[in-house]
Amino acid sequence: MSIQGPKTSALFKKAKAVIPFGVNSNFRYWGDDDTLIATRGEGAYVWDADGKRYIDYRLGFGPIILGHGYPAVVKRVQEAIQDGTVFAWTTPYEIELCERIARMCKVDKVRLTNSGTEATMHALRIARAHTGREKFVKFEGQYHGMTDYFMFSTASASPKSLGSKHSPINVQATSGIPRGISQYVINLPFNDFERLEETIKAQWGDIAAVFVEPMLGNAAGIMPKPGYLERMRELCDQYGIVLVFDEVKTGFRIANGGAQEYFNVRADLATYAKAMGNGFPIAAIAGKEDVMMTIEPGAMAHGGTYSGNVVGTVAAVATTSCMAPLAATMLPSL
Repeated sequence: MSIQGPKTSALFKKAKAVIPFGVNSNFRYWGDDDTLIATRGEGAYVWDADGKRYIDYRLGFGPIILGHGYPAVVKRVQEAIQDGTVFAWTTPYEIELCERIARMCKVDKVRLTNSGTEATMHALRIARAHTGREKFVKFEGQYHGMTDYFMFSTASASPKSLGSKHSPINVQATSGIPRGISQYVINLPFNDFERLEETIKAQWGDIAAVFVEPMLGNAAGIMPKPGYLERMRELCDQYGIVLVFDEVKTGFRIANGGAQEYFNVRADLATYAKAMGNGFPIAAIAGKEDVMMTIEPGAMAHGGTYSGNVVGTVAAVATTSCMAPLAATMLPSL
């Protein structure tokens, strides 16, 4: 039995005529009879085209930390965009947001971008440029965005296909990924001290970065074992490897300073998105001075036409201000 009402069904048919499967992200496709069309949201609720109300347990796949249409965020964005949204120059909004992230997350430098995928993609490039190495470690079941390099052994992979924990198999999560990319990806079982140590000690000369979701977001919130992140930090320091915390999910959520604050472990780089903008597209790469300064104009590429755009940046200023009112400062005027 279809959960679609007549208006939702009619709109979905129109969507399928011009959009593959009627959705702009495969995660939104629930089948021809159950894919919904959302028309509005407020607080913890969303409504479909037939006026049926649903509790949004998914929070828009994570960003809606304050609730849909949160007035303080919407008002700030409405006021700011009247003076333009994208410039070829830095705006005071960007400075305010990066100062706020640096203060909340105790990082030295911040670069803004537009999505979690962009943030992790750039973080990997920074790590490679900083170390001169090409391979990286990630962990089975973890998800770091839609970049080809990260689409191996994600939470959707069958455990039977991953191989032995002593010699894991990289499992492509999608068609369309060049087979050769797998040679740069080292997948390890999460929370396995022995595998982590033996791999880094054997291959450290090729490893640019260790990428980790400090708490597994797509696998029911699996926590790190006591001492695991600390040992990871020690090994990266010992062998000159960049430790990257993917905080796209944990950032500004499990603590104002994210997983680094919660677990009291400092990464070299951290990536943020989702909750920082309460549904507006905004993301950031942040970290230690020496690693972040690898992004030297003319030497290492990082850019984006919409990086630091007014819409997302002001939304993030307003959202983080609500999260940490004691750390808030006045929004500068242009």
